[in-house]
Formats: sequence, structure tokens, C-alpha cells
Amino acid sequence: MKSAFLFIALFTSCVWAADNPVIPLNPQKEPILQVEQCVEPTAEEIQRCASVDISTLRTELLWLDRLFEQRALNAIIWSVQDKAKLYRDEPAMLATTLIESQEKTQFAAKELLQQHISRLNSNPEIHNESTHYDLQYLGQRYNLATFLESDYFSESSWDTDQIGYFLDRYLNVDLTRQTILAIDDILLPNQRQKFDELLDDALDIYIYNLLDFEMDENRKAANEEFRKNNSPTQQDKQNFIFTADGIEIHYNPYFTWENNDSWEPSPEDKITLKISWGNLYNVIKPEYIWK
Repeated sequence: MKSAFLFIALFTSCVWAADNPVIPLNPQKEPILQVEQCVEPTAEEIQRCASVDISTLRTELLWLDRLFEQRALNAIIWSVQDKAKLYRDEPAMLATTLIESQEKTQFAAKELLQQHISRLNSNPEIHNESTHYDLQYLGQRYNLATFLESDYFSESSWDTDQIGYFLDRYLNVDLTRQTILAIDDILLPNQRQKFDELLDDALDIYIYNLLDFEMDENRKAANEEFRKNNSPTQQDKQNFIFTADGIEIHYNPYFTWENNDSWEPSPEDKITLKISWGNLYNVIKPEYIWK
């Protein structure tokens, strides 16, 4: 999250520019469902509980509030196996009204809690299940607002200790175009290959800094081995954030985990690739270059 804090510090305040008025935002946290419910404890009197903690943001922009509500709904109704769909490129289908979206999300969240409870009741080996989803507002630079979407699931049992998934995704919202930006939206025409090459160079630098090499042949072998399981997918490349130094791609090649002692996968599992503005001036559209 270091880059996120840097990002917040460098954001400008909402002021009106002469030729392109800035759309002001004041997002507020909106809880959807925050509840814990326990079932019969084990013979050893160990508590067994299910919890759901789901919230979104309200911005006073109807189109954006509907979009966020729909993303929360999608996160709730998709199964653990389908969580990768959070990276879908096509826009989510929105409900007709914000009220309709809210009603569907509330219903789905309660159904999710009942699903957790049902699993606890039918499987005594499971002693805790929890789902967490929220949005954080990181800041705004002119009409580009950035949010962090976090989605977690955790299940602990006697035989597997702890399993789950972990997803963090940056949402770069163009308030003028009323859309969440994909990586291709910010690239100049015919520059995708060049961007991918810059990202590949950034991965080389990441691997070099991560691994301790003693000989050149070891470096090459380790580089190739690391790339087999840790190169960014096309979906991973959509998880980007603008910073004062350039653009960062954040991803976790293992967004599911097993037998972990902590709630989240370790920070070492999260990979950050950095491309400086000096390499991006002829690749990124001028309106997305930080001056």
C-alpha cells in the first residue's frame, strides 16, 4: 500500500479549471451488511462463526453509485471459483435504478451469510467462514479519481487450517467519460506492444532486485523459473495506478492460498511493476500524463 499513500499525498484538491471544470467528489462509506452469526460450538467449546462485512461508497454521482453498487453485488454472488471474473473487461450490467441495485445487493449479502451458516452446520470441521468486500477512496487528480477495491474470503477448518482468496484492484475512474479505465483506454494508438515491452523490462528489474544471484547462468535460470508462474496476465495488467513517478501494475499471482497463518497472503506474494514517466511519454495519451 506504500504507493497508494504516495498517491493520496500527491493528489490535487478539487478546483475548477478554466477550460475543464473538475467534478467534485466527497465519497462516504456506505455499509451494506456487517454481521457475525455463530452456530453450535464444538465439543471442546470452540466458537464456530460466520461473518459478512460488505460496504461500498456513496459519491452523490448517480452513475458512479450505481456502478459501485453493481460491483459489490457481483462480488457477493460470484463463487470462490469465479472470483477471477472481477477482472472481466466488459462492463457489468447495471440495474435499472440505484434503489433496485441496493435491494438486490442487500438480499444477496443476506443470502451469502446464510450460505456460510449452512456450510458450518453441515460440516463440523469448519469453524469459521468470512467474506469481506469494500471500496476505499484514494483521491482525485482533476477528473481522474482512484479507488481501491478489496475482496477477501477466508475459511478455517481442522484439516486445512485456512484457505481463501485475496483480491485488491485499483479502479481508475474517468469522471468526464463516466467509465473505469482499462489499460488500453490510456494508451496511444498502436502502443500496446510497446507498453508490454516496458512491462517486461520492469519484470526483469523486479526479478533482479528480488533474487540474489552469484553467477550469470544462475540469474538466467532463476529469471526463467520465476517468469513461469509470476508473469502478469492480461487481466493483471488492468490493475494499475498512476503515481508521481509513472505507472505501477499490482498483482498477486496466487490470489488463493492455503494453510496461511495470517488473514492475508504475505506481502511478498504481491508483485509491483513500475514504469517511469520518462518511458511513457510516447506511449500514454497526453491527458493521462502527470505534468
